[in-house]
Amino acid sequence: RMIKVFIPFWIALVGFFILDALVLQRMYPAAYIARSLLGFFPRADMADDINSVYWYITWLLFYYLLLPLVFMPQRPWLSALILFVLGQGLVLWNPQPIGLVTRLYQVHTVAFPLGMLLAWALHEPKGSHNALAQKLKSVRDNLTGVAYFTIIALCMAVIAYTSYDSGIGQSIYKEQLMSMLTTLALVLLFALKRVESRMLALIGLYS
Repeated sequence: RMIKVFIPFWIALVGFFILDALVLQRMYPAAYIARSLLGFFPRADMADDINSVYWYITWLLFYYLLLPLVFMPQRPWLSALILFVLGQGLVLWNPQPIGLVTRLYQVHTVAFPLGMLLAWALHEPKGSHNALAQKLKSVRDNLTGVAYFTIIALCMAVIAYTSYDSGIGQSIYKEQLMSMLTTLALVLLFALKRVESRMLALIGLYS
């Protein structure tokens, strides 16, 4: 999984370094380049960093390195809970190297563990049927026209509202709540939709 993330990341990162040098005549210290290629971004400065949103690569790397140590195939929900506790512990500890991005980490302590919980809840092992996944399919297939389009419209309304009033710059808990509502509404929307797009599926596969 890390290879799938890092190869396109490295391609994009090298592209940014080359463009900055050619277009902006801006060079970076060798130590900064090496640290960036390793995925360590202790700042999220739009003016001074190669790409301010790359702070999330470091946060993702934190979970990817911990996951093999705590993952329990029979209890993935417990693994998710442990990762949540470890993430919370890191931001409460707030060591100096991540001090400039700790608040960004605080907002996203739920994202990775919640993704694991959703994957566990919806996973269908070979030769078996996942009750929740089957129930969602049953709900989608049995919804009447009015009810179906009402739920779809509500999901889209939640996505639009929480994307507009995202809580960014307000309390950490509001930012987390708005982010989770947006994500859960998107998951529900895609779980219930009755149309398929091969183009979007292809884009998702290669992204």
